[in-house]
Amino acid sequence: MLQLPDVQSRFNGMLLLMAVAPLLYFASIFAFSVNVPVGDDYSMLGFLNEFRGASGVENKLKYLFSFHNEHRIVLTRAIMLLCTSVMGALDFRVMNLIGNFALLFTLLVIGGMLRLRDDRLKWALLFLIVLQPQPLKLMFYPMAGVQAYFGLLFSFLYLHFSLKDSNSWYAALLFYLLTVLTTGSGIFLAVLGIPILLYKKCYLRSAIHAAVALLAVILYSPSSSNLPYLIDHPWTVVQFFLLLLGSVAQLPMLGSSFLQIVCSIALLGYFAYSTWDGFYGASRRVQKENLATLCCLLYLLMIVALIAVGRASLYQGDLWGASLDGRYRIYSILFLAVCCVDLVGKLRNREKSSAQFTTAMVTVALLFNVVWFAPSIIQMRFASKGHVYAMQQWVSTGDITSLPIWSTPPEEAQANLVTAIKTGNYRP
Repeated sequence: MLQLPDVQSRFNGMLLLMAVAPLLYFASIFAFSVNVPVGDDYSMLGFLNEFRGASGVENKLKYLFSFHNEHRIVLTRAIMLLCTSVMGALDFRVMNLIGNFALLFTLLVIGGMLRLRDDRLKWALLFLIVLQPQPLKLMFYPMAGVQAYFGLLFSFLYLHFSLKDSNSWYAALLFYLLTVLTTGSGIFLAVLGIPILLYKKCYLRSAIHAAVALLAVILYSPSSSNLPYLIDHPWTVVQFFLLLLGSVAQLPMLGSSFLQIVCSIALLGYFAYSTWDGFYGASRRVQKENLATLCCLLYLLMIVALIAVGRASLYQGDLWGASLDGRYRIYSILFLAVCCVDLVGKLRNREKSSAQFTTAMVTVALLFNVVWFAPSIIQMRFASKGHVYAMQQWVSTGDITSLPIWSTPPEEAQANLVTAIKTGNYRP
């Protein structure tokens, strides 16, 4: 007769599943990170040259707080300066590690918000879905990885402390300001935080927060919005939003825009169901617990909407291809992960036979992780060797176009790289 695994075996199995995703993910980072700048990293070298060559505190602060596109990436620059000071020169491998560890800490914060505690199955599900190379670009794009993942970390810490009932609410304001100084989307966090305070009947705190948010917007001086494009091309923006939210449905060598839109509609349907069930079909205690899930999902929806509004005009010729950019897919992945963790909790509360279904969910998540890692390892190895060879070619020939400068103007990339090497800010 077939015997079910004993409790200890299941415990060890879930512990192994919890560990396998982070270990494989960070082993890949250690193995394939190289000290070669890519894309906007060349602009960061330019900042480093200007900051360290500037005289006077006022000039240094001007460079530190200046715009990079529509963002004031103060924290990214501060981390870069710290790495350069500690190590003597900027090492992009270290920047890679710092950015990706911020993603791991983000998952720990999300787990704390959702009260996973010692629920190994939910932790395994969260790690397996998120810690995989679907957002490959952010895994090995130092500047963008630090900005995106610290933006996520500070945003979820902000939500975490906003939901708490103690005076740690003041920590929420700190993380709000840190998010604003990390990514341009940070100023919109108040759209979630102030209603949370009003829901908790903290009227004075909500007024203080509104004043701080208004001051942050005024001092931030954000660049012009893309609202006129939204008004003129609403369907293009909506289509891009759906493609972005459903991008997690894409598999290696398999996927379509239709599949992503169907996945997006399914995720939105679950969001609507979970919200209704959590606040109208549950006790007051459970409502309070579901508020954290709602805030996580609303935040991710807000970020996807901001990307859709801000970037649709740039990619209107290829919305599907743009939706698969690794810089944007992380939000779809996190949305799916939070939905799956929430679904496991709902099934356990209502179905006595839910163990088989939840085990199946973890199995599918494991397969999903493996399906992405198997081909991506080859891609990581190829890209790693290619970037090292490109740097060797540049050293030999001086041809900057051999390097992965992407959209950075060649003259700017060449000047920044040469100056950084001459001044000792970067050693290839």
